[in-house]
Amino acid sequence: LENKFNHYGTISKAEIDSSFAVFSIPSHTDIKERRKAFSRIISIYSLTFDAETTESITSVRYSTPPIELIGVFFSISFKSCFAGIIGAIPLALTILLNYMTMGFSQINLDLVTSIIASLAVGVGIDYTIHFLSTYKEEREKSDDLEKVTRETFKKSGHAILTNAIAVGFGFLVLCFSKFIVLRYIGILVAIVMFTSSILSMTVIPGILNQFQPKFMQSEEEKKELK
Repeated sequence: LENKFNHYGTISKAEIDSSFAVFSIPSHTDIKERRKAFSRIISIYSLTFDAETTESITSVRYSTPPIELIGVFFSISFKSCFAGIIGAIPLALTILLNYMTMGFSQINLDLVTSIIASLAVGVGIDYTIHFLSTYKEEREKSDDLEKVTRETFKKSGHAILTNAIAVGFGFLVLCFSKFIVLRYIGILVAIVMFTSSILSMTVIPGILNQFQPKFMQSEEEKKELK
């Protein structure tokens, strides 16, 4: 492109498709016009790349269902389909809030920001597993749901919050960067950390205490029900 630009001058015609661009430029122009021409070439290629990148990211997102796979993982781990639903809800809400923030803040979906959704799944599943495992252990010891929830918060809640705050504020430091992409990463990762930790400690215990699923019941309770 730079060779073409130096040889011809300004743009008079541009034919663009998904793979190439052809420019026909007259040669009797000054250096200012040539600079403008080169800027237009770069802008056209940037727009084409952004459109193709967004389309490819969207197609990959719809062809790979991570939330569904997470649900299957929880279903197998706790031997209950209901466990898969409970485990997937906080992760789905975290990703939804992440994309809502991007939409309201007018942050484009590109190769960098698309990674945040995968990070949300990776972080959220740790918090969910930690809370569910501790809750199940406490449920084996007691049938008092209030006591079980309180003990779970004492053991897992403190660790989850400490981790979320430390990592979240660590990424917020990137907001002071001169690079706009790093600012986006800092904001979005911090939001993911805070929302996934809060949702895992509010949505999950609420569902468990309200519906009292069988996979969380102790062996004595299961025998009594039989």
